[in-house]
Amino acid sequence: MSQFCGQCGSATPPEAKFCPICGAAAVAGAPQMEAVPTPQQFVAPLTPPDPAPPPPIPAPAPSPAQPEIMWHYATGGVTQGPIPESGLRAMMPSLPPDVKVWNPSLPVWRTPEEAGLRSAAPAPPFGYPASPYAPPAYTPVGSAPVAAYPGFAQPPGYPAQIPYGAPGLMPAPFANSPVPPDLHWALVILFSAITFGLFGLIWAFKQAAFVKKIDPASKAVTLLVLNLLGAIVVVVLAFAAMGGSTDTMAQIALAELVLDVIIFVMGIVMVFGMRKSMVAYYNSVEPIGLRLSGVMTFFFTLLYFQYHFSRIANWKKTGRLE
Repeated sequence: MSQFCGQCGSATPPEAKFCPICGAAAVAGAPQMEAVPTPQQFVAPLTPPDPAPPPPIPAPAPSPAQPEIMWHYATGGVTQGPIPESGLRAMMPSLPPDVKVWNPSLPVWRTPEEAGLRSAAPAPPFGYPASPYAPPAYTPVGSAPVAAYPGFAQPPGYPAQIPYGAPGLMPAPFANSPVPPDLHWALVILFSAITFGLFGLIWAFKQAAFVKKIDPASKAVTLLVLNLLGAIVVVVLAFAAMGGSTDTMAQIALAELVLDVIIFVMGIVMVFGMRKSMVAYYNSVEPIGLRLSGVMTFFFTLLYFQYHFSRIANWKKTGRLE
């Protein structure tokens, strides 16, 4: 049996114990060959290396917090506010459909849909006929259209904070407006009685002059002068009738009756003209929601006006509506 060198693989004589070439021990059987690498072991891998991860994108700097817009809203002719926009949006589901909203950036009152505070109502189904009638214009307290009160220019904004009839603080924009005559109506009666009506006449001119100030188109002063002249003529006729005949006295009495009727009519026109000017002014230029009863105006005239004049004057001076 042939044998080979276990070190170099050379053939050795059968009887040799060591390889004559390298001196290593001879081994019987086939020579031991070193493992030959396969061709696949020399092929470079075809899979590309994983790309490097991109650098992280820096987060944007936080923007400064913007202050919330303060809103007013009107329901049933009464305004409320100011209230933050987030609070008003949360209240929208509970507010009536005809609610109106306003903030200092708006020239007039708007619907929540127009102001972007509430989604518009869904359109009617296809084929539903549209109504040919437009709804009446909304006129909340403190924002009556200028056309409703000729001669008054309504400033933008400044809705009434509280209704005139409710106690509370006065809106600041009206603090520097004209102050009406301030005297308790009971003192007007007292001083008029002490002076035999002279103080009441002077005070009536003072009220008429104030109304002329807030409404230059008012004819109250002119009508009051005509009333005074008519009263003087009646007194003169009364003295003239004392020494006359029966026929003369009857004619003078008839003339006095006609003059009395004219004086009465002019007085009613004057008083209700003052009432109209006051209501217009205090619902447009100074929208405090003033309401004057026609019955109270007819029976108590200037004393009824004085009650409201004193209340408004105290409101302007102290900032509180008592």
